[in-house]
Amino acid sequence: MDSLPPYTLGSTLKIKVSQIYIVVTVEKVFAPFTSSHVLVVHATSSSAKLPPNHPPLGTPMILKIYDTRYLEEREACYSYDRTCFFPARPWSLENEQKAIAYREATESWNDLISDEIEVSNPGMVIEYKMIRLAYTSWTEEVNAYLALADSPLSGSAVPTLYGFGDFISEEPRAIVPRILLLEYVPRSTSLNKLKNIKLITPWHIRTLLAATQKLNELGVIHWDLDPRNVLLCPDRVVIIDFGASTTRVQGGIDMFSDDEWMSKLEHGWNEQTGGFGAPRSRHRTVQMTVSVLPYDLWN
Repeated sequence: MDSLPPYTLGSTLKIKVSQIYIVVTVEKVFAPFTSSHVLVVHATSSSAKLPPNHPPLGTPMILKIYDTRYLEEREACYSYDRTCFFPARPWSLENEQKAIAYREATESWNDLISDEIEVSNPGMVIEYKMIRLAYTSWTEEVNAYLALADSPLSGSAVPTLYGFGDFISEEPRAIVPRILLLEYVPRSTSLNKLKNIKLITPWHIRTLLAATQKLNELGVIHWDLDPRNVLLCPDRVVIIDFGASTTRVQGGIDMFSDDEWMSKLEHGWNEQTGGFGAPRSRHRTVQMTVSVLPYDLWN
């Protein structure tokens, strides 16, 4: 990583949500930085009155910043089997500018990049792919939370969405990193970090199963529903991280016919269950509780 990110304990950051500039103070940093940067923050000031759905100043919130500059994957590393070495992929403003220029020239986030460009401009291609992934993940997460915002799941089985917008960087950038403001869920533990399986009650399991089924009914498919993306609380089970999701209605437009949507659901179910016939999310949840959690406890 070329330099340390500005997201440190006690630091102040500026974001823009609904055309309102908000200054926040960082209370906690969740590392490592993978697809996004996840922070606990509280707002200290704003340029105008906060929206009705925004909590008062001083309230802890989750701030997710989709900034490609400080991702963990930029660091040099070996493959899981230690057979391949991947060199560091440092950020540069020049490559970021080239990536945005290439995107504007192609008028879309095209998956197809010619071999000639891959060879002649590898730094630009790396930035392009990272920016494209960040943009896609942020868009999918926003779509999912918007679809669930007025549902019974919001504030219970999924965090409340407070807003989305831009991160205002103090450094020259070719992109504007996107952000999400979400409810902070205190007294919670992700299932992959749970040390005492007795904390999981039958009520928690029933609630999680019902929530995963309700997600699909509301037109959202969570493609990465594994233990690290499920929070356990004494009185809640919370599904997080919709950066890999599909939402049927986007921007008020139904993107799929009934047959197309059912086909997508069935594809996801079969992919995860191996043809067992159970819904993907439900079967995956059973796998989490009977397989993954005991492994965590034994180690």
